[in-house]
Amino acid sequence: MPIKVSSQTKADKVNLADYAIPAGEAAWLKKKLGATFSFDELDHLAMAQNLTADEKKIVEGMRRSVLGNTRADQGVVASKDGDAPLSTVVAMTLEKARLPTGELAEQQKLRADMLPALVGHESELESFVQMLKDFRSPARRFPPLMALVGDPAHGKDQAITGYARSVFSLQATVHTVNLKGGDPFAPGGPLSLPVLQALEKSGGVVRVQGAEGLRASAPAVAAKLGELLTAVKGDPNYVRLNYIFDFDAAPGTNGRQLMVEALDWVGNANLSALASFKHLDGPSMVEYAKRVLPDLLAGDTLGKLKVEFDDQALALLGEALATPHKPLAELEARLLRFVMSKFDTQTSVDRAGGVLRVSVEPKFALDNVVRNERLAALHQPLPDLFSGAELFIIYEVAKQKAPTAERDLLLKHAGVVVDRLSKLDVELTAVAGDKGPEAGVGALAEALVTLRQAITTALKYATQSHRLNLERLVPDRELQPLQRSLAAAEAAFAGVDAKKLGARNQRWVKAQAEAKALIDAARLFAAGLSADLKS
Repeated sequence: MPIKVSSQTKADKVNLADYAIPAGEAAWLKKKLGATFSFDELDHLAMAQNLTADEKKIVEGMRRSVLGNTRADQGVVASKDGDAPLSTVVAMTLEKARLPTGELAEQQKLRADMLPALVGHESELESFVQMLKDFRSPARRFPPLMALVGDPAHGKDQAITGYARSVFSLQATVHTVNLKGGDPFAPGGPLSLPVLQALEKSGGVVRVQGAEGLRASAPAVAAKLGELLTAVKGDPNYVRLNYIFDFDAAPGTNGRQLMVEALDWVGNANLSALASFKHLDGPSMVEYAKRVLPDLLAGDTLGKLKVEFDDQALALLGEALATPHKPLAELEARLLRFVMSKFDTQTSVDRAGGVLRVSVEPKFALDNVVRNERLAALHQPLPDLFSGAELFIIYEVAKQKAPTAERDLLLKHAGVVVDRLSKLDVELTAVAGDKGPEAGVGALAEALVTLRQAITTALKYATQSHRLNLERLVPDRELQPLQRSLAAAEAAFAGVDAKKLGARNQRWVKAQAEAKALIDAARLFAAGLSADLKS
């Protein structure tokens, strides 16, 4: 019966269908234990006294398949002391064999740290984790090597820097060595022993460029480099560093073959990891743009602006940035030309808190053929970037305003005023029945009804504007009816003849005080709207 090492625990169930067992044996086990069973049930069956010799072999074979052949029957044991017979090992056999699992905290940290550095290349994360694993391996005695393949300015720089900062520190050095720049092993050269030893102490990564075809073009340099990369601890030229060979080559190029052409067998045998970086697409370039835009907007007079992108504009911007020719190298220049140049020095922009919206210029939004032709032109090696600026149109659409709480309070108080004016109307109608008409109470009641209607209209308008986050709660034309009705109410209040009402008319005394308070409150509401209008 084939032996299958399992990483299951004793709490797991065994499923017969997961094991390559002869049909007859599987049928007998299923009859005894069912299609699935626990380890305890299997152990109990193994201890049964009524099993035939063949049945015992079936059960023991199943136990070995499930638990694994935990100890070797014949052979030798290896340790730091050399090899020895198995009989010399004094150890308690585990109840069940288990596969080695788990990873270093550094590897877990790298997984989190590298994702922002691998935008567009997230699938290559495990290669960097494997590189770190080899670097931290107690068994590995020579430096780890990685072959990183891809066209220039497609994220390789960011990935190497991200790796160095995660493994060492935010101040870690990426030590770049260009093998086409003379003898790198000369005194003071980038691969001279003192330089590399200093890098080992401070923490950093060696980035090797120009290694394409090194074995053929510079065999002496290739031989010295091979010696450096195969040195083990104790050798005079041993230095424990990470070496990343950065090959400028089309995505998908065989990185292992490039390492062989550079370093012969060393490039193959000592290789820790391979990573191939594809061309960055539109969504990936959007993420890179989001990192650069804050720096561009941090310049003098731009720091208080907000720039909004609608979804269509953001997608088109990504496509316009995603040239196959060094897109990250051109990123800032393209953002400046396509977006920033449309408002960076324009004096009409409210630099104290303006909000700008970036949209697609209508002719490109409505015509896919025209848009795709323009994008294709921008993806050429040396495109006219001014034509890319035509893709977008920018409007100033809002003004950042902080007094949301003040607006909330203003509208809440206006609602209370409307409610209290409705109740006051009932009181004034009752007062007007007692010499009210000739005392002017009826005129006041009518004026306050008009005022209530004006406040209600203004409040409705202002509430909707506030909900939509509009710059102004009410335009000037909507404020004028409120101001006129307020002036009329104030005049009507002053025109009430208190003597004709009688000095002891307590109902009027209370209504008079309420009317004055509500007119004052209406005046504050109008003033608040007016102030908001001017701000």
